Amino acid sequence: HEEAVRKLGGMVQKFSYTVAYTAIDNTPLGDSNKYEDFYLDREKRLGLEPMEGFAKGSWRVSTDGTLEMQELYGPSSDEMAASIIKGDLESYKLGETVMISNFGPYIRNLEQDFQKYNKQQPIMQPTIDSVMRTYQLHLDDYYKAS
Repeated sequence: HEEAVRKLGGMVQKFSYTVAYTAIDNTPLGDSNKYEDFYLDREKRLGLEPMEGFAKGSWRVSTDGTLEMQELYGPSSDEMAASIIKGDLESYKLGETVMISNFGPYIRNLEQDFQKYNKQQPIMQPTIDSVMRTYQLHLDDYYKAS
């Protein structure tokens, strides 16, 4: 029983991390030099720093039901977010609900805007495709490796 609980918990942790990291990886970094006006307007309207990386750095996980915005900026915001996610998942206990979120105030519009202007591949569909492949092909591996 204890081994099964440990393995199932490890499987959930690895799967959740893979999903979150895939979302981070599929989110564009941005360019505060090229789109300076956008970043300055975002600062004025939303109080966010006028630098790239916010959308990537806003991905997080929660196992306690709290969903809050996370502000990480810069070219390494993805690595910082992934590190926080990994740390948060270490306290996961079997039976808890894992929520993966990005509460950036414009994250929902980001994919539509980038698709509209043909500047970036979509965020959600490749993420969902990757999640489904992971679920179908690697979930057993995650269990066995835990």
